[in-house]
Amino acid sequence: MTLKEHRFLCNASALDGRNSLGVECEGTKLMLIRSGDTIRAYLNSCPHRGVPLDWGNGEFFDSGGELLLCSTHGALFLPSTGLCVAGPCQGSSLKSIALLERDGKLYCCDSASTP
Repeated sequence: MTLKEHRFLCNASALDGRNSLGVECEGTKLMLIRSGDTIRAYLNSCPHRGVPLDWGNGEFFDSGGELLLCSTHGALFLPSTGLCVAGPCQGSSLKSIALLERDGKLYCCDSASTP
């Protein structure tokens, strides 16, 4: 894909000192998750009920900082794959969004604009 097929999300430095960040791509809420040196993007929508995972503050990790936590139902997800490992949607996965990092900027694929 070429750069023009992606939408600008934010500068990668927005995640400096953070392991997660809530952003929007053309009205669709996404979460950026840092796991080691890797940044992943998922729709900010729990597969159980479609509610946002965070409390509205862009924080998605549990208190131990190891798993993503749905603030509504307590479902837990692996940050590396989006797989639900505990809770009402166990075995389901978060919807992954194609992410491109170039020149310190993060872009999402156009398909993220449609839920």
